[in-house]
Amino acid sequence: MKKRDLDGPVPCILCRYSEIALKGKNRFIFEDVLVSNIRACLKRQGFVASVRKIRGRIIVYPNLQAESSGSVSVFLPAMIKHLKAVFGLSSLSPAFELPSDISIISSFALDYVS
Repeated sequence: MKKRDLDGPVPCILCRYSEIALKGKNRFIFEDVLVSNIRACLKRQGFVASVRKIRGRIIVYPNLQAESSGSVSVFLPAMIKHLKAVFGLSSLSPAFELPSDISIISSFALDYVS
């Protein structure tokens, strides 16, 4: 998998699933269907986002330029509200993807909580 180049914090939604993890050699088929269902749900609600599978998780990256509200604090909770209805997802968490640099992570965390 190609590593993403990050200029700064990228808002996203971390999606966890449950029973699919128990599947055997055909697990990827169930994961692909779940990703397809996530994309369909977001499209039905008018959200523009990319969806990626990584190591037993699915990450939703909203397209910030396409979102009319423009505020992460507005559309991430709205996306999560609709994604809760997708069968197979066990939990959803708003998150930020950051570069793998402890000083950047520390600085962002301090700014975020203050």
